[in-house]
Amino acid sequence: MKPFRLHGIAPVKLSSPMFVQNKNGSFAVNMANLSNFRGDGPAPVGAYKGIGAFGTLDMAGNVREWCRNETGGLRFARGGAWDVMDTMAFTVLQAYSPWDRSQQNGIRCVRYEVQQETGLQGPVVEPATGPPKEKPISDEEFHLYEKALYAYDPMDLDSKIEGIDEENSFWKRERVSFAAAYGNERVLGYLYLPKRTTPPYQTIIYAHPGMATRLSSLQPGEELLYEFLIKSGRAFFLPVLKGMYQRQYKTKSTGLNMNKDRLIEQSRDFRRSIDYLVSRSDVDPDRLGVYGPFSRWASTA
Repeated sequence: MKPFRLHGIAPVKLSSPMFVQNKNGSFAVNMANLSNFRGDGPAPVGAYKGIGAFGTLDMAGNVREWCRNETGGLRFARGGAWDVMDTMAFTVLQAYSPWDRSQQNGIRCVRYEVQQETGLQGPVVEPATGPPKEKPISDEEFHLYEKALYAYDPMDLDSKIEGIDEENSFWKRERVSFAAAYGNERVLGYLYLPKRTTPPYQTIIYAHPGMATRLSSLQPGEELLYEFLIKSGRAFFLPVLKGMYQRQYKTKSTGLNMNKDRLIEQSRDFRRSIDYLVSRSDVDPDRLGVYGPFSRWASTA
């Protein structure tokens, strides 16, 4: 009989229930809100209904699970724990002392079909890091690129409130739109206004972590990633940049020039979002910030 062992770091990620993949290959249903995050302690297996792709329970949240993989004398533990506020934490590789006895730690044993050590179970060598070798361009050169590629002429926002949702006890969510800085397109956005503070609000703009390129619309579970900011009394704006949600590109990029053009469109959408926010009397234009966990969109800011 094959012995039970700790699993490797890759199976935890593959089995985690953040998303369920639909027939079209897009990640359509956020499952993190079905797992034990922000709880009062570890729960019995099956108490939460977050089920992974292979029928496993509690791969996200509850307790983080020790893995076989070692790095620099530490051991990886994946999955996030019951007291984690950010449900994206289970996707992040974190290593701890093997003598760590925190109550957030746990184990899950598996049987492997092969006995020998494999790459999935072996040590992980972290790449050496250091200061970048590339020499940054001067401020003058930077502003030349900015003006040549990203700047746009002032134009009317033609902003509209497309819908209002007031069901949440902590915030009101407005679905808004305004004219893009290119073509005849309109930028969409979701503006969350806190109910328990008064305007003008400090406002945080979301630099999305990237899953919006695979989702057809904003999913309710995504709000778990940023609701703490709204509950703290801040307004929160989620711009739907070109390529995200309902504004996804219909074709794949064919090369570097198309990638450049799309990045410019996304950057202009982000800047137009700032234009929109400062046009509102309930937003404090001197207190704008950006929040971007693991964001591929941060460069557009």
